[in-house]
Amino acid sequence: MVPSAVTRVVALPLLVLLHLVFSLISLVLRVSQSVLNRGTVIRRGVTPRHIALSLPSRSRKIGERSANSLKERRALLETLKRTVRWAGEDGVRELSVYTDLGMSYILIVGLD
Repeated sequence: MVPSAVTRVVALPLLVLLHLVFSLISLVLRVSQSVLNRGTVIRRGVTPRHIALSLPSRSRKIGERSANSLKERRALLETLKRTVRWAGEDGVRELSVYTDLGMSYILIVGLD
């Protein structure tokens, strides 16, 4: 079925008009949400019993050592230390750590 000339003349402007109305309503909603939302409040909920960490690093050839790789390892170790400290303070019972080598460690942080 081939659309008639009248259908083309009426349908195209109607679709353009509907698109403009939709765009304006979306814009008004986004602006009003950004004005009315003065910040996100994070409320403390139930402390999780288990947290899993995945500590990736860039893959390197075996035996390759560089200043960047040592910095990365120190940063990952510091991240792990901070996470264990935080988990112990907040009452997390178990912490799983996965490395890029496929190794996993389970740490029992605190017992209730």
